[in-house]
Amino acid sequence: MDELKNSWLSLDERLKKQEVLKENIIKEMLNNKTNKALSKLTNFELFGSVLTLLVYPVFIYQFSTNEFNTIQSIFVYSLLVFLTVAVCSQLWKMYRLLKVDFGKPLSYNINIIQRYRIYLKKEKSFNIIALFFVLGYILETAITFPHGLDAWRWVAMICIFVGACVMTVWQYKKIYKANIESILKSLDELKELEEEKD
Repeated sequence: MDELKNSWLSLDERLKKQEVLKENIIKEMLNNKTNKALSKLTNFELFGSVLTLLVYPVFIYQFSTNEFNTIQSIFVYSLLVFLTVAVCSQLWKMYRLLKVDFGKPLSYNINIIQRYRIYLKKEKSFNIIALFFVLGYILETAITFPHGLDAWRWVAMICIFVGACVMTVWQYKKIYKANIESILKSLDELKELEEEKD
């Protein structure tokens, strides 16, 4: 009887160890998945910041070498302000993402990502307004250009505008939405594991 009891205790202990090991493996996989998605978002924000900063000299050069009328000057100044806001926004988003800490409660990390997602919704609206602003600048430049615009200039400007629109939609769907959903799903699964343990 004692031998049977010891066998049952030994089996129960092994099952508990296997359960703990399985749980740790799942946690590790979910943490890796979350870290991978976080890295993608952080790297994308860094890339965006550098790219935006590289555009600055182009605008400053254009502004210093060309004569603009009042409306064009307003557009150029507004675009410089937009670029400044964009860089600040990207740096702030990077800062938010770097605050994710797996040493802290999961609810803390979920809260950070939820706030990040809300901020992105506001940013998307701002970017849509900026795109229409750029379209207005293109049309205004085309109208006031001496003797009209050559066909290749029209094609170039339209391609740039369409490219900017496609890039904006792509980044919000494929970069932001996909990675945020992946992070939140992993964090929710980790939270469920913790609740089951309790």
